[in-house]
Amino acid sequence: MFRVKDGLIMITYAATLFFVLARINVFFQLFFRICEMTTPFIYGLVVAYILNRPYVFFHEKVFLKMSFLKRKLPLGFSKSLSILTCYVILISFIVFIFAIVVPQLIESFTKFADHLSYILSDGESVVFHGLKFLGLNPSMEKNTIDILTKFAGDLEQLSARMIMSFYDIITKFMVEIYYWTMGMVLSIYILFGKEKLIFQLKKIKDAFLPSKFSSPLMEILRLSHKKVGKFLVGKTINSFLIGLLCFVGVNILGTPYPILVSVVVGITNIIPFFGPFFGAIPSILIVLTVSPVQAFHLAIFLFVLQQIDGNLIGPRILGSATGVSGLWIMFSVILGGGLFGIFGMILGVPVFSVIQVMLGRYVNKRLYGKSNFYKESRHSDLNSFKTKF
Repeated sequence: MFRVKDGLIMITYAATLFFVLARINVFFQLFFRICEMTTPFIYGLVVAYILNRPYVFFHEKVFLKMSFLKRKLPLGFSKSLSILTCYVILISFIVFIFAIVVPQLIESFTKFADHLSYILSDGESVVFHGLKFLGLNPSMEKNTIDILTKFAGDLEQLSARMIMSFYDIITKFMVEIYYWTMGMVLSIYILFGKEKLIFQLKKIKDAFLPSKFSSPLMEILRLSHKKVGKFLVGKTINSFLIGLLCFVGVNILGTPYPILVSVVVGITNIIPFFGPFFGAIPSILIVLTVSPVQAFHLAIFLFVLQQIDGNLIGPRILGSATGVSGLWIMFSVILGGGLFGIFGMILGVPVFSVIQVMLGRYVNKRLYGKSNFYKESRHSDLNSFKTKF
């Protein structure tokens, strides 16, 4: 039987949906504006999430067990010492990167730029000798000169644009430094009061969400924390080891620009599946400008290094952090990269892993009719549901 109340609800819902779809660009602009305004807070959450595990270790395993004058340290003092220790380690690492790695990286990049400009300036004589060797007619030589002249003019314009872009990059870099600095300050407050913050969020959740939505939401958050956190930590350690091994290997081989090549290989290795290709191709091209033979040696070394990573280092560090097959890894990386750029490529695999597990649970619940499926599966092996799905 039709009721007026249900009709009014449907009309209100349809009108609201139509208004939102008609003004969708305004809502997107508002959303991105809010994200921009809350960027320091988002960065603070990221830093606090990264430092949470070290903080818990120092707080529970180190300082709470220490005693002074036969008395245990107060809880607040232990939390303060744990946070201080975490930030001393983090700041020391950042200072190490900027004091040692960045200058050598700039030096390697400068040498490469100088060498590339030398190759471009010497390219005209190389072309002339090549035409003379091939015995081509003088008109070909004139056309080649015109092409090189036009290319030089375009290169000059490109250099001017790059200088202007460089100022934009410096400006954006300073803004990012400000955001990250404010984020680190906010992360201290987040870590120090995380218990109270979590309690407040749980109260809001219980107040506004029905229980049938509350349990799945908490399960998704727990699973996301497990999957995404384990993947990011493992992938970071894995990429650092690959970059370190690459640095040792290219120094043994005598490869030019060892710091530049190692940083490129290590950073791009964070990207699942396509990362080794993104790191190997530009590194080989950089070395190719110096010596084709050394570029060939580097290609063989990087191939061997990635085989070692894929079969020995990666499985031992990451284990079954995601449980996603190769096909779906490619799909998630491509989709994530298309939607959210480089961060989407990195987070695409663990996010898709969460979706896969939750979708598998929902399908099994529909098939087997287990009303308390989420409650029972919370303490079981998550991989068993993947095989069923």
